[in-house]
Amino acid sequence: MGDPTENIADSYENQTHIVELNLTDQIGLAIDLAAHVCEELLPLAPDADVFAVLCNHGQLARRGSKSNVTDDADNVQNLIMGLLRDRIVGPKFPHVRWHLPGQEMITTLDLAGVPVAAAHGHKIRGAEDAWLLKQTAALQAQRGIAPRVWLTAHRHSQNVLDLGAVHRVQAATADGGSKHFTDETAVYSTPGTTNLLIGRHDERGWSDVELL
Repeated sequence: MGDPTENIADSYENQTHIVELNLTDQIGLAIDLAAHVCEELLPLAPDADVFAVLCNHGQLARRGSKSNVTDDADNVQNLIMGLLRDRIVGPKFPHVRWHLPGQEMITTLDLAGVPVAAAHGHKIRGAEDAWLLKQTAALQAQRGIAPRVWLTAHRHSQNVLDLGAVHRVQAATADGGSKHFTDETAVYSTPGTTNLLIGRHDERGWSDVELL
């Protein structure tokens, strides 16, 4: 769901001085961890999808800033996913469907009969509920898919938003969260990995959100 690397600068003053790894090592670690997760989980399912979203900290900005000077596809998420699909994991598991974001800030797919939209969330502007409902309508018009479940992650802390027509599940992060975010919102980010079931077994299209 985004931000496998720190990468960018200028979000807060000390950012470039407290990141432990250089960008090359960050990308290498992210690839290793993603490959490990895939190799552990994919053999367990005869039918599987792997997808990713574009994210702000993954922008390969070419100048060490938080602004991308090329195009949206110039993102570490596309790099990692392409390597996993074509060279590292994909050849071992031909049954997997891979969904690379390319230029798109919103990744859409069908999971167990439920239309799903995934976005890191850094492009959300204004009231989130209004943004989600307008984007849902736009996706139906542009791509022919009306998401029932939205997945986001930018705000770190796990949270579920019930809008009736759609539900948004916001993922936690595996690290200690964002001091920057806590300072601004007073919301603490409990670290962990967000898990849930998606399918028609529940009228909402999802159930059993857990923080592991």
